[in-house]
Amino acid sequence: MSVIVALISTLDGVVASDGRIFGTARLEGGRVVTPALVESEAFDKTFVLAGGKLVGAFAGLMRFSGKTVAEHVAEAADALAVQESSLDAFVSHLASEISTRLEAVDANEVTPASRKLDMLLVAGAHFTRADMRIVSLSLRPQADRIVAETNTVWADRRRNQYYVHGEDRARAAAVMTLDSNRAPNRDVPFLKKLSLRAVQAGIAAAGVNPHGTERACGGQTFWRHT
Repeated sequence: MSVIVALISTLDGVVASDGRIFGTARLEGGRVVTPALVESEAFDKTFVLAGGKLVGAFAGLMRFSGKTVAEHVAEAADALAVQESSLDAFVSHLASEISTRLEAVDANEVTPASRKLDMLLVAGAHFTRADMRIVSLSLRPQADRIVAETNTVWADRRRNQYYVHGEDRARAAAVMTLDSNRAPNRDVPFLKKLSLRAVQAGIAAAGVNPHGTERACGGQTFWRHT
């Protein structure tokens, strides 16, 4: 459970996340026998690729097959030589690669129903500062497959644009914070300030982890910029 935010102007973009990660809960017959406990408050859910030309964040499943989601994404980027690609081509490649990896996970490690992952990717269309955009990539289980869905938000000269994923209450609070902004600022320091404010609002409003007793979001906040 997490709250992640992506925020862009016409020339810059940032992503931000909370830092809480839970250990594994033990369930029997669908009932929690041993609740999930907070494992760390300093787990960075953001990442940087292509020499800082692309930044991202992830929510939902945090790790599988002995690696964090960030490590899986970095391996996929290396395989494609992301700097020589386009954002759309990279997202398509990433969706296919991560879906294949999730489908191959042992059910004893991650049950099929838990193979849910949301990512936010921020970059220019061709990894320059031109045509900045946010791409949301969501992976969900469907029968014995993983299905990918993408949505794109393009930069707008009139106002900063955003996308949020995470626990329902946390997401709603982050969206409210971003929607209420009326400042005309477009620079990185302001994008950082606003994105972290949204994450902090999400942490404060987050509901309880459905398999634990603590809030679903919390801990340190992290951010990256293009």
